[in-house]
Amino acid sequence: MQIPCIKCKGRKCHIYAPIYFGTKTCPVFKSLKKVWKQFESKVKPSIENLNLNLNTTSPSIFVSRYGYPNINVGILTTPTIESKAWIHDNPKYWTIHNYSIERIAELRASLINSSFKAKPTSILQANNALLQTALEVAIAKKQTIVDVMFKSKPKLKFQLQVGVPPLGVKALVKKITLAENPKIPRIVEKAYYDYDLKAEQALIMLKKHFDEHYLTRVFSIGALGVKTQRKIVPTRWAITAVDDILAKNLFQNINHYESIDEYLLFQGGFQGNYFLILLIPGFWSFELFEAYSAKTVWNISNKQAFTTDYEFLKPRTKYAENTAGGYYAARIPVLEKLEALKKKATVLAIRFITPEYYMPLGVWVVREAARKALNANPLIFNNLRTALLWVKSIALKQYHFDITEMLKKSKILNFLKKQSKIKEFLEKQK
Repeated sequence: MQIPCIKCKGRKCHIYAPIYFGTKTCPVFKSLKKVWKQFESKVKPSIENLNLNLNTTSPSIFVSRYGYPNINVGILTTPTIESKAWIHDNPKYWTIHNYSIERIAELRASLINSSFKAKPTSILQANNALLQTALEVAIAKKQTIVDVMFKSKPKLKFQLQVGVPPLGVKALVKKITLAENPKIPRIVEKAYYDYDLKAEQALIMLKKHFDEHYLTRVFSIGALGVKTQRKIVPTRWAITAVDDILAKNLFQNINHYESIDEYLLFQGGFQGNYFLILLIPGFWSFELFEAYSAKTVWNISNKQAFTTDYEFLKPRTKYAENTAGGYYAARIPVLEKLEALKKKATVLAIRFITPEYYMPLGVWVVREAARKALNANPLIFNNLRTALLWVKSIALKQYHFDITEMLKKSKILNFLKKQSKIKEFLEKQK
C-alpha cells in the first residue's frame, strides 16, 4: 500500500499516521522537527532570557486552522525591537535577495507566536481588544512596535502548518497593545471602511499595489468584504483563497485573447523547487505535476513519486486535493505570464522537488519558483512532439527524473492526442 505523504503533506497526519505508521505523529514531521532543532539552538539564548513583559516589534500575524472554529490568532513579534523586523515575514524580499533556506528558517525560528483564542466572527462585531490590535498589525504595511504581556514565558516549539512559513517560538498572550500608530496604506484603509465592497473586488483592486503575502494578511484578519460577511480566516486557507480569487480574475481577461501559435518551454526555480512549464497553443487548460525525488520532503520512500491535479477550459471549483495549495500558487504566475503576453494557452507544468528543499517553507516558494521560471527566456518549438522530447530530456538530465510514465497519465496530453486523432479522421472523410 502506498504511503500517501506526498498527497497529505502534513494536512491529515492525524488520520494517516495511525493507519500507515502505527503512531500518532507522522515520521516525516518527526524528521523535520529534528532538522528544525539546529535553527532553534541559534535563537535559544535570546528566548530563554525574555521577561513576561516585552516591548518589541510585530511584522505580521498568523491565524491557525487547528481547532476551528475555536482558533488561535497569533501576533508575531521579535524578541527585541528591530528596525527591520518586516524581513522576518517577507517572502518577496527573501526571493529577490536569494535568501537560503537556513537564513529564512533562522528568521522564522526567532519569531514569537504571541497567541490568543478567538472566534472567526466579524472583526467589526468582536468586542476584543486583542483582535483589534491584531487587525492593525495585519494591515500595517511593514511593522509596528507593541507592548506584550505574556501569561507564561515563551517556549521553543516547532510549529509547522503546511503552506505557510514555519514558526519556532510560542507563548500565550495576556495583553498586547500598540506602542505607536501603525502605518496603514490609505487605499487599504479605504477598502476596510467600504462595507459594500466585496472581498473579491477589494483584492483585485489592491493587487495593483501589494503582493499576495500582504493581501493574505489583510484577508485573513477579516478586513475586507461586505460588512455582514467578514470573517477571520486561518492563514493557510487565506493563502489559497487569495491565489484562487486573483487567478480567476486573470482568467476572465486571458479567456478573451487569441491562442499562442508556438510551443513555449520555460525552465527555472528557487530553493530546490524547479519548474518546466510548457505553453501549448489552444484554449485555457492547466495541469500541474509535482515530482518528488526519493528521500525528499514528504517522500520518505526510496522511489520517485508524483501527484497531479488539473482543470479544463476554466478554473476548477473543487479543491485540488492532490497538490493542495501548491496548485493555486503555481497557477497564478502562469496566468500573469499569459496576461503579459496577451495570449491564452493550454499549460503543462511540472514541479520538481529535489533534496535541496529539505525544510518546507510554505507555498510562496512554489509561486516564486514558477515566477522565476516564467521570467526566463523560453525554448520555442513548432510542434508538440519535439517540445515533449525536450521536456523529457531536461527532466532526466537535470533533475534525474524519468517522466515518461508520468506524462502517460497526463489528462491534458491525452485529450490533445484524442483531439488530434479526431481531426485526422475528419480530414480523411473529406
